[in-house]
Amino acid sequence: MPLKIWNKFVETYPNAPACVTKVSPSLPKAARILDKKGKALPTPYSLLKEWLSENLKGDWSSMAKGGLVLVRVSENSDLDQIRDKFGLIAGPKKSDASPETYQFGYSDQGYGQLALDLGYNLN
Repeated sequence: MPLKIWNKFVETYPNAPACVTKVSPSLPKAARILDKKGKALPTPYSLLKEWLSENLKGDWSSMAKGGLVLVRVSENSDLDQIRDKFGLIAGPKKSDASPETYQFGYSDQGYGQLALDLGYNLN
């Protein structure tokens, strides 16, 4: 399913679970900007959104601010997809983002593997 606008998603799915993590808002200054095939390398958040777009089946939304990333999903099976790929390392707990909020395991350290999984040529 396509990405939904955050506020519209929240209105439609007020009790949908959320996942939160922290990643760098941009690529490191010394990092390449292109992969070995000339494809532009996305920021850690954009790479995550690419994975979400390719793997989630239900409605979802995400937002990022200062390295904090929030993802909300309408389907429990999509929460399972996130858990299976990145792991849920804390939660659930109630937060401003959702009554059911988890911390998930995507981080800057996972960028390289996720980029490879999505077909970027880093080698």
